[in-house]
Amino acid sequence: MYLATYAVKGGTRSGIVLGGGRVLDFAAAEQVLGAEHPLRQAAAGGRDLAGLLESGVDLRYLEDLYAASGELPENSFLDVAELELVAPIPRPGKVVCIGLNTEGLVGAGVPPIEEMPTAAPFWFYKATTAVIGSGESIIHPGRWHTERLIPEPELGLIISRRCGPGIATPRAEDAAGYIAGYVVCNDVSALDLEFDRGGDPFAFNLAWSKSYPTFGPIGPWMVTTEDFNPTDAAVTLRVNGETVVASNTRNYLWNAWELLEYFAAVMVMEPGDVISCGNFPPTRVVWPGDLVEIEIEKIGTLRNPVAGSAQETRYRVPPKVTKQAAEFKALRARESARTAH
Repeated sequence: MYLATYAVKGGTRSGIVLGGGRVLDFAAAEQVLGAEHPLRQAAAGGRDLAGLLESGVDLRYLEDLYAASGELPENSFLDVAELELVAPIPRPGKVVCIGLNTEGLVGAGVPPIEEMPTAAPFWFYKATTAVIGSGESIIHPGRWHTERLIPEPELGLIISRRCGPGIATPRAEDAAGYIAGYVVCNDVSALDLEFDRGGDPFAFNLAWSKSYPTFGPIGPWMVTTEDFNPTDAAVTLRVNGETVVASNTRNYLWNAWELLEYFAAVMVMEPGDVISCGNFPPTRVVWPGDLVEIEIEKIGTLRNPVAGSAQETRYRVPPKVTKQAAEFKALRARESARTAH
């Protein structure tokens, strides 16, 4: 089942994407399901997907709504082409991203994958304010900020049930019971902010490079767990129609279920949280005017044009930061000179 979230006046609503591009809003549960049906209770007032997850209702009850859709007149359905899609969970509680989860992702300052520790995934947070939906523009912040803006095609999963230390720590083989579904993620990154800007000790600053507004497209909708195998799905990145990445989720070093097992052991995951499972090589720099499309087999295609910033802004680096950076560089220089002699 495919579940989309879309903008309406005053907020968001969600529905089931049916054949032919029709969408059945969750509010239809009030028309076709009995008064005591759990989904009708949870969907009261047109609750969106985030609200359903927060309510704790089992998403499998949506199958009852799907089955009852044949009882509704044609004017009960929406046209997905006419909807303003937003991210399935427009503002997740947290977005956890994985780095170096496939072979070949090596850049300046990053050791070869065989030299990286393998006892745990390499991970970081992306600001939730970066999240946008399919069709929305990725805003290039300007050359002063970055000249190496890249899209990163990734499989994402959305948490359905609260888990974590002292709550529930599912093993990988049980992880599907804690996953609402899967989405396409674009972990937009400014590579020069990761590796080049500021020098030591600011190199490899992942959260900085990935948290600008619009740097987190997610969508176009969520596919539920029973309709998707996260360990074997083709992943394609196209820029202006040209294929840049053609890979498969089976190339992940840590698959989606293993990642949830790990994170449930070290932090509390809440319904609606997103785990973005990692990028695939190679990379392509994009600029305003480009169109980025990421397709994952059996989910769909996340499309986002790249646009320029209306006005380029420049952040102010606090004097304390620059002072400490200068001191750190001077220390490094003295150590290098001492070693040379």
